[in-house]
Amino acid sequence: MRKNLTLLTGIVFLVAILVTCAGRNAAGSDDDPDKVTIYLKAIELDGEMHLIMRDSNHESDTVIDNLITEVRQGQTVKWKKDNRRTSESGIRHINQIRFLNKEGIMFNSTKEEFANDSIEAGISSKADPGLRKYVIIFTDTHNDIWCIDPYLKIPNTE
Repeated sequence: MRKNLTLLTGIVFLVAILVTCAGRNAAGSDDDPDKVTIYLKAIELDGEMHLIMRDSNHESDTVIDNLITEVRQGQTVKWKKDNRRTSESGIRHINQIRFLNKEGIMFNSTKEEFANDSIEAGISSKADPGLRKYVIIFTDTHNDIWCIDPYLKIPNTE
């Protein structure tokens, strides 16, 4: 009887682990090696709106406004509201991602999703290495429009 109970407990434990892992993947895990996700959360400091930003390269490192995200040629970049730490990102819509200097950065595609909850852009495999400044234009929960200008860094592949 004791062996059966131990075996049953072990099986229940393994099933619980498998269900938990499957639930994470089904919920939309961003563990795709060909995609870098940039998470955005708006906060107001001294009457100005700012973005707390982090990316899937360094999940625990957050920066205010001037994140430098490393992306490889051929990867997809996804900008997404960050609802992880609280249920509210402070962002109503991600309106647009605009590159200030389009020289050397080329997109395979651009895709908007979920009523502007996220925007994706595919970086061309021929994009020039270097630091690229861009602007995130977003609408906060008070319907005010703000612009923040972080960077994408495309490393040299040589």
